Amino acid sequence: MACIFKCHFIHFLLAKYKKMLSYIAGGAKTDESIPIGSLIETGMRTYKSKLPLPKQITEEQLRELKMPVLGILAEDSTMHRSEESMDVGIENLKNPLSDMLMFPNASHAINGEYPEKLAKNIVDFLQEVDRNMNK
Repeated sequence: MACIFKCHFIHFLLAKYKKMLSYIAGGAKTDESIPIGSLIETGMRTYKSKLPLPKQITEEQLRELKMPVLGILAEDSTMHRSEESMDVGIENLKNPLSDMLMFPNASHAINGEYPEKLAKNIVDFLQEVDRNMNK
């Protein structure tokens, strides 16, 4: 009897994490046969931080940053309010090389949805910073 309960409980937990993964990805269906989806789900299920989780950076802290910052936001992320975050970044990042990017129709799983575009934006930003730092 304990085995039946345990098996049902495990299936319940797996279904719960799949729903969470789908939620984070903006409602995308999860597919167990795709290794990366399985890896992400396993990480969500088993990850435990050994250190205290970081606190959200304040607007004052953003204003104090001296280095160039590239802020990347997913328009449809369920993890933050994209428009508000974009406005806060634009308003408070003072380094002229800083930039804020919004990926339209992207979920919090942006790196899996737009890997090439994301990589290009990061490389372009770093090259621009490098060009300006070496003047």
